[in-house]
Amino acid sequence: MERLFRDSKTIQRYRSSPLGPYIERLADQLHEQGYCRDQALRHLLTVEEFGRWLQRSRIPLHDVTFAHARGYVRFRGRRKGFGALLALPRLLEVFTQEGLISPSRSQAELLAHNFGKYLHEERGLARRTINNRKTVVMSFLAQRFGKRSFQLFGIKSADLIAFVQKEAIRRRNSIKTVETALRSFMRYLLFTGLVTQDLSIAVPSALNRRYTNIPRHLTADQVGRVLASCERQTQTGRRDYAILLLLARLGLRAGGVEAIKIDDIDWTAGTLTVHGKGGKVRQMPLLHDVGKAISEYLRKDWRASSDRRVFQRIAAPHQGLNRTVGSIVRFALDRASVESTTRGSHQFRHTIGHQMLAKGASLAEIGEVLRHESPDTTFIYTKIDLGALRPLARHWPGGAR
Repeated sequence: MERLFRDSKTIQRYRSSPLGPYIERLADQLHEQGYCRDQALRHLLTVEEFGRWLQRSRIPLHDVTFAHARGYVRFRGRRKGFGALLALPRLLEVFTQEGLISPSRSQAELLAHNFGKYLHEERGLARRTINNRKTVVMSFLAQRFGKRSFQLFGIKSADLIAFVQKEAIRRRNSIKTVETALRSFMRYLLFTGLVTQDLSIAVPSALNRRYTNIPRHLTADQVGRVLASCERQTQTGRRDYAILLLLARLGLRAGGVEAIKIDDIDWTAGTLTVHGKGGKVRQMPLLHDVGKAISEYLRKDWRASSDRRVFQRIAAPHQGLNRTVGSIVRFALDRASVESTTRGSHQFRHTIGHQMLAKGASLAEIGEVLRHESPDTTFIYTKIDLGALRPLARHWPGGAR
């Protein structure tokens, strides 16, 4: 508390309030996450007022629920209640951590949470993959059962087929994600005994579009323009430049960039530990320009935090990035006026694969550099090596006309 406030009377007032111990804990969190004094003061003032409102309403702390927080927001009104919308979720998170209240989850949310826990602990999947699968599961349960209580034994093959058919229209290019998530969920239900029949085999397979489209890549000039578009005199520019270099030079996936921690960088050996799909870990060389950009960002902009990830949010809370790299890429493409069919980070991996193929690298070498788990993934690059395919073409009888 003393790190935020110099006035002893203010500190004593907060500590003697009905939520005194929790305000103290919240103040420490706000300081660690990089909130400025004015922001922290507004948060703590709201929490103190909420505590006094609970006291006047004769609501014991052990009876506090999320509904009481919503009631207080309505009590404060639209204008003054906005601050409570920002501060109270943090307080309730502290309550939850202390075991004072239990998270209010629906039956579907609890099931999706346990499924995600299984994917993390038993399968070692990345956070992004787990969240994607949980989202699919929540959509499926909502379509099949709505908001009412449900019995999982009621799931039929026809339900799975109907859901995939509906999603295939809405998610034409990512339907494989839906199929994989559903199969994984059905196997989880069987594994935990929540169902007795393996319905994963009932999930239909849509057309695999992996081999129908040519991998989209950027030219060397376009990559250079994207990197040059970063204003490296600013915090945001230095961070984004380092991220884009990791994509363009090492071909990391967006999730891999976001997962990099301080301890993953070995400056002495010049290596970077990359956390890939399925919990796989791989050491890669930390190229000079990439290391220099990361070093400059860490030296000038990184703030100490309990979150050890390298790339942080610029504004408080100073936590690691989550699902942000794609947006950084899109903004960079716009700044550089680069026209691209796809706007995501994956096209940098395709660019590296295309450049290696043009220089005569084998598919096995490309797969090794891009850390492909299966040769089938690397096979897509055969579609862009037209020069290597021409000698295989058979002579047309009579000659071309």
